[in-house]
Amino acid sequence: MKQRVTLYVGNLPFKTNESDIRSLFSRYAPIHHIKIVHNHMTGFSRGFCFVTLDADMAERAAAMLNNFMLGNRNIKIMQAHGAQTLSNRPPVNGNSNKYPTQNNYGRPA
Repeated sequence: MKQRVTLYVGNLPFKTNESDIRSLFSRYAPIHHIKIVHNHMTGFSRGFCFVTLDADMAERAAAMLNNFMLGNRNIKIMQAHGAQTLSNRPPVNGNSNKYPTQNNYGRPA
C-alpha cells in the first residue's frame, strides 16, 4: 500500500463543493479522500478542506495548485499536521495535569 499524505487546502470560496475539489486535484493525482469542513451550526463551508493523495504525487499537486485562482480567491495548500490527542499533548501552563487548573483570566477553571 502506498503512503498517503493529507493536504490542507485553505482560502476556498464558501460555495466550493466536493466535485469542485475533485476536478481540481484529479488532474494531478488520484484522490483517496476529501473532507470539506463545515460550520456545525449553519452547515456552511468554513472555507477550507483536507484532501488525501498518494505521497509521491501530493507534492507536485500542492506545488501546481498553491495560489491557484478558484472563484476569485487564491487557494493556499500545505501539508496537514496530525491532531494531537489529550494523552500526548504537552502540559498546559507547565502543569503536568492534562487539564488546566486556571482559565485565561487567572481564575480557577
